[in-house]
Amino acid sequence: MASYLKHILKYGALVFFILIFFKVSELLFLNQIIQIEIFSSLLVTISIGIGFYYSRNFNKELKLQTYPSPLSIKKNNLLTKREIEVLNLMSKGFSNQEISVILHVSLNTTKTHLSNIYSKLGTKNRVQTVELARKNGLIIE
Repeated sequence: MASYLKHILKYGALVFFILIFFKVSELLFLNQIIQIEIFSSLLVTISIGIGFYYSRNFNKELKLQTYPSPLSIKKNNLLTKREIEVLNLMSKGFSNQEISVILHVSLNTTKTHLSNIYSKLGTKNRVQTVELARKNGLIIE
């Protein structure tokens, strides 16, 4: 099951139970079974609890994208010469198939190089990768 569906079901169920709780509390208050102080205390307590729950879970789910520093990329020779060649061709708009033909390698080899580049630079797609590479002087213009 896709992760977004899990989130929808998880938070949807939570909201459903919260709404039921609020409605039951409201009915108890309206029928004068509980007093206004207790009713308002319940609402505040539940609201604060929801806030803590969401903030804790969202902080776990948020993974800040971290990129290697320019010095670590250049100093540690993070990318191989071949990966830099692939990166330069990618920055010029060549497709994976075109890069394969230009470098005389298989399409799978090109895809492997791209996967390694993404992994080493901590990027997820071509745009992020090229942008980071330009900022760090890895691309020959």
